[in-house]
Amino acid sequence: MGPAYDKHILNYFRQRLEMDQQITQEKVNGTSDLPYLIEQAKGYETGERGFFLEQAVRRNGEDKEHLADIESALKRLDDEIFGWCLGPDCVTRIPLGRLDAIPNVKYCVSCQSKNKGNHAPVAPTAAKKDYNPLGIYQAPTVRVRKTKRV
Repeated sequence: MGPAYDKHILNYFRQRLEMDQQITQEKVNGTSDLPYLIEQAKGYETGERGFFLEQAVRRNGEDKEHLADIESALKRLDDEIFGWCLGPDCVTRIPLGRLDAIPNVKYCVSCQSKNKGNHAPVAPTAAKKDYNPLGIYQAPTVRVRKTKRV
């Protein structure tokens, strides 16, 4: 099984993943400084302080998990399996719309719905005419019908 998409598309996703990796790494480094967070929380009431610290620790854990997913996607790019669904018995390409919405996604929509224990949010995809795989999703225009006043 070779690359799922051509090198230009894969380079586009590599750049997005590397940028996301850098941003997430900075967030992890910034929120893992617990002494700073404790000092910042001192101005809050006792209950609010606990809630603040709990939220900071939770966000840090989510950021670390997201960082691991990004690193896994970059490894799949290096191994030339990025864009292929990793579901058992599945040999389909992940649609470009899904990859553009969630570049670190591992599964096609069908396998993702079967694998609910390890899921990422499923992003809505646009109709083919409204989607540019290397650009930004543009929602279809909505037409407003004018009504006559009585």
